[in-house]
Amino acid sequence: MTSVDVKSTPSRWPVAAVIFIALLAMFRAVGNDWSNYDDDLFLFRNPHYDPPTLASFGHYWTHGFRGLWTPVTQSVWWVVAKFSQIDAFEPGAVRLNPWTFHAFNVSLHCVASVLVYLLVRRVARHAWAAVAGAVVFAAHPVQVEAVAWACGTKDLLAALFAMTAILFATRRTGWWFVLLSICFAALAMLSKPSAVVLPVMLVIYAWIGGTGIPACVDRRSKDPQAGMPVLPRTWLIAAAMCLIAVPIAIIARRVQIVGDVPAVSLIARPIVALDAIAMHLYHLCVPLLAADYGLTPVQLLTSPRRWWTWLIPVAIAIAVWRSRDRALIGGAALFVVALSPNLGLAPFQFQVYSTVADRYAYPAMLGIAIVVARLLILSAERFSLGKVGRRAAVALGLLLVVGMCIRSFKQCATWTDAGSLWSHTLSVNASSPLAHNNLGASLMASGDLRAAMAHFKIAASQGSATDGFALLNLVHLHLRLGEADAAADAAIELIRTYRKRADFDAELERRTVDRFAAEIARMSPTAAERLRAAVRP
Repeated sequence: MTSVDVKSTPSRWPVAAVIFIALLAMFRAVGNDWSNYDDDLFLFRNPHYDPPTLASFGHYWTHGFRGLWTPVTQSVWWVVAKFSQIDAFEPGAVRLNPWTFHAFNVSLHCVASVLVYLLVRRVARHAWAAVAGAVVFAAHPVQVEAVAWACGTKDLLAALFAMTAILFATRRTGWWFVLLSICFAALAMLSKPSAVVLPVMLVIYAWIGGTGIPACVDRRSKDPQAGMPVLPRTWLIAAAMCLIAVPIAIIARRVQIVGDVPAVSLIARPIVALDAIAMHLYHLCVPLLAADYGLTPVQLLTSPRRWWTWLIPVAIAIAVWRSRDRALIGGAALFVVALSPNLGLAPFQFQVYSTVADRYAYPAMLGIAIVVARLLILSAERFSLGKVGRRAAVALGLLLVVGMCIRSFKQCATWTDAGSLWSHTLSVNASSPLAHNNLGASLMASGDLRAAMAHFKIAASQGSATDGFALLNLVHLHLRLGEADAAADAAIELIRTYRKRADFDAELERRTVDRFAAEIARMSPTAAERLRAAVRP
């Protein structure tokens, strides 16, 4: 795969086709409601957006929120919230229309899909191959979580800004594009800190041929406007991006809550990472997708799968390396590097539930798009098809595209609301404590208290990070049912569980016990006294 110096304006039909496919696959998400999968914490119960003010705008630049520091994403949400004010749909909810946020996510996905086409076109000789790669990015079901989840905006923004930075950094002419690439790199990292791997992604893309590497190997080849070799300029841009990435990574690590993530030895972490890569590859081939796969590092390292799943990415890596094909090697490397912040090589917050989440693959799909384009070109070169054969190949390709769009459309429907999201998750991972707890919360909100209790009890018995949330929900549920003794028992277990947390706060515990004891005392003073006695220091 040799590089193409794309100086002229690209043909409009490929861009239009990519946008059409992206909309066809994802537009179902626009009509979705809120979920209780962080949408409540970050958006529709977030007082900073009720209404958005200048003070709340500045807050996210100086403070982390819920273990994350994503000031650009929060600022974008602030702007979207300005145009989303409606009457509150329930007590305590912020006046935000979910459709506005979902439509914004779908729009971001369309733009990102076009950027993928432009980037793949730079390293592909044929527009049709670049379109095919971009269509896989636009329509694959694994992309649905980042698009259909309102809080997935951070993944979309980070990927979009990162790809824009690569696009500008790898132009042959103009120092303005150098400055713009660095600015967009900063925006990507401030949208989601996992974008700190962007400098490495830029170097890999340049190596594939995005900056005209074959022409730049000769150091006498000059950038006609910049007056220096293009390849060294790419390294200079990557170095500037690293200077931005280091402080952002330090701040993000300090803000992130990882104290409750079980410790994994350095020796075992590569096994965790390779298993995560294998699982992402599996989801690309067999898209049985869910919001929680429930595979924590501890669960993996006590499971038989630890002995064999690592063989899959290792075998693929060996095969790709032996191909000696720059595009295949580079595309695979882009996939792994983009995933690397969320592979478990270093602990991260979501690992209390699972190492793998589909949204982590969103930027990594750029590498898959390059691999798909290259494989199609190699196939076309190897197999000389006649007129009938070419028509059959096109028909097969269209059939695959339609299949991906239908599957993504159905996957978007699983995100319609909290009930459908967590019911679907349990159909894929029946033991998910996160799904049981959040489905219970949805049922409790709708008034189905007994069904909610069954899910809370399952979640509380799983021995996971969800125990505390499930026990807290059980306390509230028993109080609503007037069951004082059961509420006291759940509160006692909640406090005992909370004392094991890394972020234990004695003052918060005291206030919580006082509040629960006061509510229980209205029904049974004896149960309230039993609660106080059981949790007394």
